[in-house]
Amino acid sequence: MTEPERLEGFPGRYWHRLEDGRIQCDICPRYCRLNEGQRGLCFARGRQDDRIVLTTYGRSSGFCVDPIEKKPLNHYLPGTPVLSFGTAGCNLTFKFCQNWDISKGRELDRLQDAASPEDIVEAAIATGSRSIAYTYNDPVILLEYAVDVAKAARRRGIKNVVVTAGYIDAAAREELYGFMDAANVDLKAFTEEFYKRLCTGRLGAVLETLEYLRQRAKVWFEITTLLIPGHNDSSEEVTKLSEWVMTRLGPDVPLHFTAFHPDYKMSDLPRTPAFTLTTARDIARKVGCISSTPGMSMTRAVKARIALAAVSGSSAEIGMTSPAGGSPRMAVAVFAPPQSLSCSRHARAAGGGGASRSGSADGNSLERGSCQR
Repeated sequence: MTEPERLEGFPGRYWHRLEDGRIQCDICPRYCRLNEGQRGLCFARGRQDDRIVLTTYGRSSGFCVDPIEKKPLNHYLPGTPVLSFGTAGCNLTFKFCQNWDISKGRELDRLQDAASPEDIVEAAIATGSRSIAYTYNDPVILLEYAVDVAKAARRRGIKNVVVTAGYIDAAAREELYGFMDAANVDLKAFTEEFYKRLCTGRLGAVLETLEYLRQRAKVWFEITTLLIPGHNDSSEEVTKLSEWVMTRLGPDVPLHFTAFHPDYKMSDLPRTPAFTLTTARDIARKVGCISSTPGMSMTRAVKARIALAAVSGSSAEIGMTSPAGGSPRMAVAVFAPPQSLSCSRHARAAGGGGASRSGSADGNSLERGSCQR
C-alpha cells in the first residue's frame, strides 16, 4: 500500500475534527473532509499530523506590477500601480478559468519564487506600488499567508486588495476582510445551475459574501461578471443580477462586465462580442446604475503605466487592439485584459485610502478527501 504523501506547510486555521476521525477544513463552503496526508480540492490545503496545513505559504507563482484598473478596480486609488501576486490552486473548478495554468496548477514547481511577507512589501515599495493585490488564484485558500502579508503592508502604509470569487466560510471571511482595504469579487453568474455545472460551487455562498461586504466590512468593493456567450449573457439573467445588486447592495457598488476569451475547458466558444458588453451595461444603467463612460478604465490604465515607466525607467507602449472578429482589448505594454464597462454611481476620489458607503462599512492524481461539489 502506498504511503500517504507527507505535506509540509504552515499551520492552517479554520478546521475541526469529525467523529469518524477525519478533519474538516472550514476555510470555504466546500468543507473538505480529509484523512492523514490528503489534500483538499484546492490543492493548497491538506491534512498533516492531525491538523490542516497551508502548503503554499511563502511561495509565489509570480509577481507583476499592474494598473489598479486591471483588477478591475476603477474607483479605488485610480491611476496607481499595484503589485500583484498569487500562489497555486483554487477552491472552485471554473471550466472557463482565464488563469488556469496558475489556479489549476497541481505541481509545486509552479511556485518558483520564495517570498516572505516582508519581501513582498519591500517589492511593493521598490516598484512605487500603492497597494498589493492577492490575485491570479483565489486568495481564500492562502488566507494565513495573505493575512501576514497584509499586516506587514499596513505597517508600511501599503494598501491591500483582494481579487476573489468570494467562496469563503463566514468565520474565515471575518478575518480575511478585516485586513483588506479593497476587493473585487467575481460574481460568475446569477443562477445556481451555472455555479453547479461550471464551478462546482453555490451562488448563495457568493451572495452572502457580497452582502457581508456591504453591511459589515469596512472594505471598498467592486463586482465583475465575465459574460460567456450562451451561458450567462442573456438579457434576462443580466437584468436579475443587476436588480439584485441594486436592491441588496445599492447603486454605489461598481459593476463591471468583462469579455470572455476561449480558454481552458471552454476553448470551443466564441469571444464575447462588444455588443454584449454594451447591452449589459445599458441594462444595469436602466435598473438604476449610472455607468461610467467606456474607455475610462483605459485612460486611467494608461496613466498608471506611464507612472510605472517613470519609476522603473522602462518604456510604456500603449495602444488599442481589436482581434479579428473579437472584442476590443486594451494593450498596455505586456498585458492585455478585456475591455471592461463599469456601472456605478459614485466615482472614488483619486488617492483615497479606505472606503465607506452610507449605512455600512479537475480532478488530478493526488489523493483527495471528501469535498462538497
